[in-house]
Amino acid sequence: MYNTKKEIRTFMKKLRKQMSLGEVLEKSKKIIGTLFSLPEVKKAKVLLFYVAKDNEVQTSDAIDIALSLGKRVFIPITDKKTRSIKFSEIFKDWRNHMTRGAYNILEPTEDYRKIDEKIHETADVVVVPGLAFDEKCGRMGWGGGYYDKFLRLVSSKTIKIGLAYDFQVLKEIPMTERDQRVDIIVTEKRVIRCK
Repeated sequence: MYNTKKEIRTFMKKLRKQMSLGEVLEKSKKIIGTLFSLPEVKKAKVLLFYVAKDNEVQTSDAIDIALSLGKRVFIPITDKKTRSIKFSEIFKDWRNHMTRGAYNILEPTEDYRKIDEKIHETADVVVVPGLAFDEKCGRMGWGGGYYDKFLRLVSSKTIKIGLAYDFQVLKEIPMTERDQRVDIIVTEKRVIRCK
C-alpha cells in the first residue's frame, strides 16, 4: 500500500481523475442525501460548506438544500498570502455571484462577500473536503494546510464532517500533530463516526 502522504495524494488524485462525470454526480447525490439525514445536520443552524473543484464530492446541491431549509450557509475564500481561509455568508441567489479565486476554486465576488471573522466560534457544522481519510477520521488535504489551520480554531461543539467517495477512505493514513481529524465521514456507502 502507499505509505507516504505524497504517494497517497498522487494515488487519490489519479483515482478521482478517472471518475466519469456521471459517477461523480451519482455518488455525490447519495452522499449529500446521507449528509442531510444526519441528526447533527438536521438541527444545525449554521453550516460551512466547501465549493467542489474538479471531481471532488459535489456540494452545490447541498448548499441549495441547506439554504432552502432556512439554514445560514457560508463558503470559503482562500487567501494564498496568509495561507488561510475566511468564510463568507451566501444566499439563495449565490450561483449568480461567483468568480474563480485561488486554485481556480469558485468563491463569492467582491461585492457579494459577507465575511464573518468569528464564524469558527459559531458554526454548528463544517463540511470538509479531503483527498484521503482513514477509519479513525484522519484527514489528508492537498497539503496547503488551509483547512487544518481553520479547523484548529473551531469550537469543540462544532461538528466536522468529511465528504468522500468510499475509495478515499483507507485503513490508516499518516498524521502529524498539525493534521486535524474530522468527527464524521460520509461516503456513498457508509457513515463513519469518531466522536
